[in-house]
Amino acid sequence: MVILKLLLYLFVLVLVVFLAYYTTKLVGKSAGGKQMGKSIHVLERTGIGRDSWLMIVEVQGKVMLLGLSPAGIQQISELEDYVRPKEDGEGDKSFLAMLTKQMEEGQAAFHRQKNDRDK
Repeated sequence: MVILKLLLYLFVLVLVVFLAYYTTKLVGKSAGGKQMGKSIHVLERTGIGRDSWLMIVEVQGKVMLLGLSPAGIQQISELEDYVRPKEDGEGDKSFLAMLTKQMEEGQAAFHRQKNDRDK
């Protein structure tokens, strides 16, 4: 009887986690879809205060810097020479290469310390 109750509680817990996961996914998709249009793309966004942001947006091929605040939205400037930053993974070094380098440097430092102690 105790095992049956335990299995029931475990099933309910798994069901709640499963439903929470898919609900979050569904809400995330609907929120993400509202931010991107066919001719309007938010390229970058950064907070500069509690309720204020700077956004770089592309509207029909024109790139603009916008300021957003509770008072409204203002176009600060049009960025004619805007260069898009590299996407994640497009950098000069991959994460794996950087991790390998750090591990090699760490091992070399460890061996140097060990050799210094042995002398």
